[in-house]
Amino acid sequence: MIQSSYAFKKDNASHNNPTPENILIFDEAQRVWNQEKMARKHDDPLMAVSELELMFSIMDRHDDWAVMICLVGLGQDIYDGEVGINEWFRCGIEEFKEWELFYSPSIFSQVEDKNIDQKMILASTRCHQVPELHLKTSIRSFRADKQCQFVDALLDNTPKLAAEVYRQIAEKYPVYITRNYNTAKKWARTQVRGSQRSGVLACSSAQRLKPEGIYVSTEIDVKNWFLAPSDDLRSSNMLEIVASEFKVQGLEIDWAIVCWDADLRRSSNGAEWDHYTFRGSRWNKRHKPEQKRYLVNSYRVLLTRARQGMVLFVPKGVEPEEDPTRDCLFYDNIYDYLLSCGIKELP
Repeated sequence: MIQSSYAFKKDNASHNNPTPENILIFDEAQRVWNQEKMARKHDDPLMAVSELELMFSIMDRHDDWAVMICLVGLGQDIYDGEVGINEWFRCGIEEFKEWELFYSPSIFSQVEDKNIDQKMILASTRCHQVPELHLKTSIRSFRADKQCQFVDALLDNTPKLAAEVYRQIAEKYPVYITRNYNTAKKWARTQVRGSQRSGVLACSSAQRLKPEGIYVSTEIDVKNWFLAPSDDLRSSNMLEIVASEFKVQGLEIDWAIVCWDADLRRSSNGAEWDHYTFRGSRWNKRHKPEQKRYLVNSYRVLLTRARQGMVLFVPKGVEPEEDPTRDCLFYDNIYDYLLSCGIKELP
């Protein structure tokens, strides 16, 4: 019943026969690849098309009927080449004109995805609104169903709204902030009960946390990070191995330490985010809109992994004369903004 996306695509690209299945359920559908990445990743000219076009063309082989159910997490596309929900609509509207598309109008009011072409969708007579298709109740955090709203407001530069939402969830879903990494680890350890999990999370581009003893590895033993006993050095509960957004997307822990670096920092006017990547020995500003989106979405993933609560660790940094890549001003501005979102200092 559950098939590898890669194997499904590769098998069906090699022939033109209809699939045995008339219904395809595509999980994490926002993570589909564009044509450029498909051509780069697959050494097969038959697969050198966008992933959406390939999926549509495979299911389009049925003469009678076919259904694709796409489970889309808005604001969850974090990899280079991932196109998100808008491309599903564009492909269905412009290239596969015998398909009917059904969606919830709530997609237009979600702050996570600003790239949805509302005009294109509303102009198509083959796009139909079905409000019930929106899965509005978050079950990731059983303590606070508005936790995602809090994170969205925080990342969308609306601190007053974030603080308002946080007041509604604070009693059941604690979020703290600290400048001391050891204090953060002590807090996380004291929260764990029984088989609960805690863990350290940081963005894959958070490369200047190393002086704090925080190394974001490209590869970790994911299975043991989530499942190994607490006394196993590979376990997340040991708070030694740091997991990035790529390793925890779609998964959860109970208590999280989210480490914030200067890759996503406040702008000079303090009203919005500035987006950076670290190369060589310096921070380089991200200019491409999709690269900015991937970075914000990476932090969205990290900030929504904890089921029961989290603490944000923001380093103090140093004077720029000592190390300009860890300028204390970067981190002070991040810290002050997070406080304005209603987050309290860890006692």
